[in-house]
Amino acid sequence: YVYNIVKLTSLYHKIMNTHFFKGLFTSLLLSLNFVIYASNSNIEWMNGYIITHSNDTIHGILGYRNGNGDWRECLFKNSPQSEIITYIPEEIISYGYEKGLTYVSKEIDIPHFKKYVFIETLLTGNINLYYLKIGVCPEYPDGKSSFIAEAPSGKMIELKEDKNLKTENITRQQNRAKLNFLFTEYPELKSQIDNIRIDRKSLIKLFSNFHKIICADFSCVSYKEKNSPRRWWITPQAGAVINHYNDLNGWHPGFAIGSFVTTNLSKFSDRFVFNIGLELNTSPDYLYWTEFPSSKKGWSYTLTNYYTIESRVMNGTARPFFEIGVHHGYFIAQQYKAKNAINVYNWGIIAGIGMYLHLKKCELPIRIRYCYGNKVDMATLTIGYTFKLK
Repeated sequence: YVYNIVKLTSLYHKIMNTHFFKGLFTSLLLSLNFVIYASNSNIEWMNGYIITHSNDTIHGILGYRNGNGDWRECLFKNSPQSEIITYIPEEIISYGYEKGLTYVSKEIDIPHFKKYVFIETLLTGNINLYYLKIGVCPEYPDGKSSFIAEAPSGKMIELKEDKNLKTENITRQQNRAKLNFLFTEYPELKSQIDNIRIDRKSLIKLFSNFHKIICADFSCVSYKEKNSPRRWWITPQAGAVINHYNDLNGWHPGFAIGSFVTTNLSKFSDRFVFNIGLELNTSPDYLYWTEFPSSKKGWSYTLTNYYTIESRVMNGTARPFFEIGVHHGYFIAQQYKAKNAINVYNWGIIAGIGMYLHLKKCELPIRIRYCYGNKVDMATLTIGYTFKLK
């Protein structure tokens, strides 16, 4: 049985000894990347509700797009089989998800941006805190990502998210100056402001502390975004591998077995996740070493630990994904009854593509990975079964 597998996979050797496989894999990876990021069809349907202008709450299913249109329109279905109803900000008061994400329709008036939109609500009280995220689109080629504080007078103050290393420090200083001005009469908050990070968790904590000061005997916060617990999954997997030790000729087929743990990177969505995995690859083959006779059968083992970031399409039965990250581990090769062996530390980059098959009661990931290493290159094809841990 092993001999037949070796013979079948040997058909790939000539291809793998050229750049064809690497080029094809890279092209597929870039194409899938474009499909996932450039298409607004990556909609994640979650239970939620809308509130109409007559204050009626209608429950159903909402389409979440992580900034790619959530600010412009609300996609609503009464049931999974229903037609999509699209609401613009002028047509409803708000919409929200059972997981805790809430959007209100509001006219935003800040420098270089005045528009009626759906904006994410983080905290409402004496001073309201919102979050505006606009993905890259024709209207906003660079996108937009800002926290917005609304004073009792209605004046809005923008606190920008800036991930540009060249301007990050300047933006941070500007944001702290705005917060110190907003809370001038509350010096007990100055220390927190001077050390604050402009992110969701830190700002909610700051604005909550402000409301505790002005409302010592009662709560004047009417809404605060609830915490969403981190989610975890584990996936055992098995399949086939072809590896190439850089100092030897040819690619060697074999078997792969391992598992990886996954956790969500987004607070409410599972479209971006982080994987930590361990994989053992074994290859029974004839190793062509110059120092040993090539007629003796041998085995090679590769133990790899990898870390990847994965992006998924969130709808449909077959859901494509791609991943990219780093790996490290050990490659050990031993010929039968030979005294010497190869034992090297291997590290490099890893990229993968595939799809999740979402069936009624299970999730089956089919995955193709390519590991480029300083000593060993590997290509694996695996299928797994995902268990939800938390």
